[in-house]
Amino acid sequence: MADMLHCAMARGEWLGQLDELSLACLGSPAEQEADRLREFNELLYQAPETELIEGLRPASQPRLEALIEAQALDSALLAMLDSVAYMVSGSGQGGCMATVVLPGVEHEQSAAAPTLTLATISALAQALAEAASETTKSPLALSRDCSLRLH
Repeated sequence: MADMLHCAMARGEWLGQLDELSLACLGSPAEQEADRLREFNELLYQAPETELIEGLRPASQPRLEALIEAQALDSALLAMLDSVAYMVSGSGQGGCMATVVLPGVEHEQSAAAPTLTLATISALAQALAEAASETTKSPLALSRDCSLRLH
């Protein structure tokens, strides 16, 4: 399968797609995790600015498909986490929880889903959307945020 042509999305569209993916992961059964992984990888390639995905490394399409075919979805996803801090846990009832911290971000993002892959993608999508949204605030809004924290 040849690599797809990856075109950058507009920032607002990309943020919307991240939000949709995060929610889709929360409601997806385990049988759909390969589709969510492909969608996440494609969103990494379509980031409007490379700085927005700092700490993540999208997989080449042939490598991703080979790992999916080998049913190594967790490995495929974890290979994308270049310098992202993460912690995952599973429950005896089959649910998983993932917590991620992007480089340069002070707070963590967590999500729970049926599988490790779905939970981690959801947490990553939330973290990326939040970090990208914070970088779009105007200087006046940022100064207001800082002054609110000081009081």
